[in-house]
Amino acid sequence: MEQDYFNYAWSASDIFAFPYCGQPRNDGPANRGFVVNYRWHIVDPIPFAHNISFYMELFSHERTEGFSYGRISYHYARPGTVDDQIPLTDAQMRLPELPSAWEPAPRFGALKWEVHACEDLLADKTSAVYEHGGLWQGGQVLVWIPTKADENRKLSVTIAEKGDYEIFLACMFRGDGGAFRAQLDGKPILFDGRESVSLEAPNHILSRIIGAKAKRHEYFLGDCSEWQ
Repeated sequence: MEQDYFNYAWSASDIFAFPYCGQPRNDGPANRGFVVNYRWHIVDPIPFAHNISFYMELFSHERTEGFSYGRISYHYARPGTVDDQIPLTDAQMRLPELPSAWEPAPRFGALKWEVHACEDLLADKTSAVYEHGGLWQGGQVLVWIPTKADENRKLSVTIAEKGDYEIFLACMFRGDGGAFRAQLDGKPILFDGRESVSLEAPNHILSRIIGAKAKRHEYFLGDCSEWQ
């Protein structure tokens, strides 16, 4: 879609709602899943005398099987105005099904990324808990529910050679989400500039990517003193 029309560019993953424009849904991670945008031309109306045509760009960087979109438009006009819109049928009013299990495919600026499922990096898998659904990589997401304040989870990944690397986590955000801190060799890791990351998202269940920088092959998820 022409994202600039909705007051952002390059596929914003944020959830926002303003009086005349908003994005109340974006499943993630990034822009996977369902996305909803709206815009009302009230303070910036589009007047016309006889007729009007409106074109919306639909653009994908590469061929995407099953890619689809729907649109609804409203307009105010004098009595007697007609339009050429074809009424929607019951068969068209359905939510497309997403794949039940999928794997991320790095593209463009992320082409050299290595993707790992957190459950594959766990040092101790005996107490792992999962939730299942089509929103998550591989059809499931790892859920950590600590039972005490100093509990932690250790993830380990091997790096082929020394250098500076960035770590990104795709996390589940939801209404009862808690907060976590991460450490590398006992030193705090800042995700998006924050030492403590909240996974709370009122009224939504989302998959979001948060980023950090690291220089070693091992890091810890720990210090749950702020877990809710």
